[in-house]
Amino acid sequence: DKVEGDDDDCEYQDAGWELNQNISSIDVVNRLSEALEESPESVELKKFSGIALQRTGNFVASKGMFREVLESCPNDLVVRRYYANSLLSLGEWSEGLLELEKARGPLTPLQFEFCANIGRLWTGQDISGKHLVIVGNGRQSDQIQFSRYINELRRLRPHKIGFVCDGELVELMRLIRDVNRVDSNLFEPFDYFIPVESLPLRLRADSASIPSE
Repeated sequence: DKVEGDDDDCEYQDAGWELNQNISSIDVVNRLSEALEESPESVELKKFSGIALQRTGNFVASKGMFREVLESCPNDLVVRRYYANSLLSLGEWSEGLLELEKARGPLTPLQFEFCANIGRLWTGQDISGKHLVIVGNGRQSDQIQFSRYINELRRLRPHKIGFVCDGELVELMRLIRDVNRVDSNLFEPFDYFIPVESLPLRLRADSASIPSE
């Protein structure tokens, strides 16, 4: 259904996404700010203002804007991911990683299939002597980015570490030291599994502990 203000929101939606490609567009931030003065309750304007502010490096303001949006739309995973990015950019790692965990949404079909029993989802249990399997999420960039944390798992002394990822990444991920098996299909037996994007949270990562490779 069309509501009052839809046309304006569409105009600034375009401007907001233009800023996604051009981080120097301060003019877009100003235009969105003026529009919000006229329509302070517009969730869409707040959303794209948050994006615009984040793209220009104003993470404090973007954090506040995204928080307002999430109060009205707590299930908007895209906004929650932007919110997490603002928190992480401000060094608020504990809350930022928790929000990033919430932003990933439900398990992917592969992750869900891998976990016939949700009780085997690793959420911090002792894995000393256990077989832990890391499961990719279908986004190759995430699987590559978060795989850097796999070597950090060795300090928890698991017996084995497995990795299930996209077929195109299997050979690449086999180069990671300390991984006993990499495959693109479900395999057993294992004690626990974890989505690859959850590794930083479970390992309590912060800006000083990001592995370089």
